[in-house]
Amino acid sequence: MRRTLILFLLAVGGIVSACTGSSGDSGLSNPSVSPTDNEAFETQSIGAESDTGELDPDPADEREPSEDDVADPIEITSPNDLPLDPNADAPQGPLDAAEVLALEPAFGGLVFDAPIELLPFDNDRVLLADRSGVVLLLDVDGNQSLVLDLRGRVGREGREEGLLSLALDPDFASNGHLWAYYSAVDTSLSRLSRFSLVDEVAAPESELIVLEVPQPFRNHNGGSVRFGADGFLYLGLGDGGAAGDPAENGQNLGSLLGSIVRLDVRNASTSQPYVIPGTNPFVGFPGVRTEIWAWGLRNPWRMSFDAATGALWVGDVGQGEYEEVNLVRRGNNLGWNVLEGNVCFNGECDASGFTPPIAVYDHELGCSVTGGVVVRRSGLPFLDGAYVYGDFCSGRVWVVDADLPGEAIELMLAPGNIASFGEDAQGNVYVLLFKAPIMRFVTAEAE
Repeated sequence: MRRTLILFLLAVGGIVSACTGSSGDSGLSNPSVSPTDNEAFETQSIGAESDTGELDPDPADEREPSEDDVADPIEITSPNDLPLDPNADAPQGPLDAAEVLALEPAFGGLVFDAPIELLPFDNDRVLLADRSGVVLLLDVDGNQSLVLDLRGRVGREGREEGLLSLALDPDFASNGHLWAYYSAVDTSLSRLSRFSLVDEVAAPESELIVLEVPQPFRNHNGGSVRFGADGFLYLGLGDGGAAGDPAENGQNLGSLLGSIVRLDVRNASTSQPYVIPGTNPFVGFPGVRTEIWAWGLRNPWRMSFDAATGALWVGDVGQGEYEEVNLVRRGNNLGWNVLEGNVCFNGECDASGFTPPIAVYDHELGCSVTGGVVVRRSGLPFLDGAYVYGDFCSGRVWVVDADLPGEAIELMLAPGNIASFGEDAQGNVYVLLFKAPIMRFVTAEAE
């Protein structure tokens, strides 16, 4: 039975100013993808990509998730390939409104400068990562302890740089591994690393560098590390920055930029940091980075798996007109920089071969999408079954039915810049704001 969603507009806070952008063009055509039933893994050497060009990034394009027609069907070979076809006409029926939600300060009302990730650590505590490079352990009252301090290794020269994502290993209870994605100091690299916790503390010296990606500019670093139900690591990467994707990385399968990569890191070591799963869509294609799971992204800021279905939801930050939310499956081309949202980015274009977004909004409503989470265990029954997401600039929060995606509904205004969403082990849902308390969704009190 389809669950109902709350669709009640509630004003909670103020609106922050919007952003603007620039232009670009198309690139590589989408090759056909031949699915494979081979569950073996292909080992591939890991070499750095070379990026050329010295363009000055458009300051207006450095938008701030950090601080600032249809693809050929692909055989289902992964828990993340769902029977639901996101390219089909989505049901647009009404959704029930039966509860009113509010936001209230959590963790004792503590204010953090730039929180970018919150995830459950155990039944009573969460991990909180700040863009500065600090990772804290928090309990419900706001008591905190330091887990990891990467301030000496994290670069903050660009407004979109820093510690950008955090994830616990699926086998954390036995191996103590913590994964981080960050901008490396004094370099033009984004780095994916593994750290090891001992007595709830991770020493920076325990770092195992698994992947480094050269960044031609200091914006559009993307940045979500997530593990799928298949046990593989997924990492969202931006197009390399500037404005309009000048190097056309989004449509270049020879570059990891502008893609979501899928890696087997279960036996990561210095000599072999990762193995490429044999079921990745481009294994066996010459001249292609076979780490790629999906491509055609501009700047994926926050992505998450639906724990009930395995669906991968991604918020992809737009250029100057549109923001979008995508359901991403194996081998999808999301269209950037041929499309922005569901329209041609730079004049006329051929939109065939691209996977359209689930939801789009224009810059009258915001300027930088922040991807969220699918709510399943919140204790707020009319919110369960919703994908919740927001906008960094305007503070708007929307919901869309995660089981039968249709029209997105604006839910409320958050009182600040929405940088991320998170959940704890009890299913509570949080909104992370810059320079403000972390907020938790609750049932509003009757007046």
